[in-house]
Amino acid sequence: MTAACVLALSVTLAGSGCSILFPNTCEDLQELSENVHGLGQLNLLQTGTDGLDSQLEKIERSWNKVLRSAGSQFGPELRRLQSAVDALTATLRAGTSGSTGLGEVIPQLQQEVAAVEDAWKSLTTVVSSELSDCDLG
Repeated sequence: MTAACVLALSVTLAGSGCSILFPNTCEDLQELSENVHGLGQLNLLQTGTDGLDSQLEKIERSWNKVLRSAGSQFGPELRRLQSAVDALTATLRAGTSGSTGLGEVIPQLQQEVAAVEDAWKSLTTVVSSELSDCDLG
């Protein structure tokens, strides 16, 4: 296949929203989706910091996979999501550090969980326009 044919195929696939150029991106984003949605379903009063911390670790693992597979494809949206997760993690750490009680930070944690979900919605909007065959639910 000539270089011109490869270039034409790449442009055609990229324009069609086909995820074949980034074969693991969709799968990795779907895993991240499950973990982000799991965060929103936590009952902080029941799971406490252990449940939240566990979910944040899952998000971080799947996050790293997305960064490897997507590269800079969804840069602004991924940075917004990372910023929201970082803020949530920092508040969680503050609430378990001893100087601040968890009860004092629960309202802030709930707001930050909502910010993570909002950032996720922004990412899914862009993904659905660029990778139309990738269903993130």
